[in-house]
Amino acid sequence: MENESAGTVRFHIMNCISNPSLYQQGMKICIKSSSDGGKWVKGGDDIQYRISRISNLENRRKHIYSLSFSYTFKTDREVVYFAYAYPYTYSNLWEDLTKIKESQQRIDSKKKFVRFDKLCTSNLGLLVPVL
Repeated sequence: MENESAGTVRFHIMNCISNPSLYQQGMKICIKSSSDGGKWVKGGDDIQYRISRISNLENRRKHIYSLSFSYTFKTDREVVYFAYAYPYTYSNLWEDLTKIKESQQRIDSKKKFVRFDKLCTSNLGLLVPVL
């Protein structure tokens, strides 16, 4: 999201279905801001997770929940990303796989317990590995 000017904005995310939510136990939103150096941090103010006024059309006994939180934009034209959890990127995957491969190379070949193969190629042409 990109704001026009600095200030506080209230967000409402509707149609959540899980109860209880970790947000009710103090979990924070993951936030990445251009004004904070582009690192993911936990934040958000006045986080509320509660039953929504919208009813579940498929099953009236199940409730629909909404997640609401406030965020204060620090600068004009600030670009901010929000996520439920810290994103695990394709680069993170390959860093982890490289560490596993390196640890396997230090082990006797008869004791190796992980094999790497190509599962397929993604729509973007990226290798999708299978272990």
